[in-house]
Amino acid sequence: MKYLLIFALLLSSGCTLFDERVVVQHDNVYLAVLCPDPAKPAQITTRKVRPQVVEDKVGIFWVGITPQDYENLAINTQESIRYIKDLHGVVSYYRQCITDFNQAIEEKQQAADDLTQR
Repeated sequence: MKYLLIFALLLSSGCTLFDERVVVQHDNVYLAVLCPDPAKPAQITTRKVRPQVVEDKVGIFWVGITPQDYENLAINTQESIRYIKDLHGVVSYYRQCITDFNQAIEEKQQAADDLTQR
């Protein structure tokens, strides 16, 4: 009776009489992504735009700019667009570099899996 109680206690607690060890292996390897830094985009240089307030004969106020200020505004807009496109190129470069790196890692893992299956 005593042995039956001990055996029941061992079964209910998860202990066994046999040594069944499970070996768990994990190969978490963290590698640095090797992407050389691209050149930073040139800074934005803005030109001054001086809006002027004009009142007409009826008393309505209008905001206007001179032709030179309009040209400066157009140049500033183009500079902003250029800078955004350059930054988009940098982001695309990093995205492509990381994608290529991940593909290389997957190819190496596939090659290692093929060797272990043989």
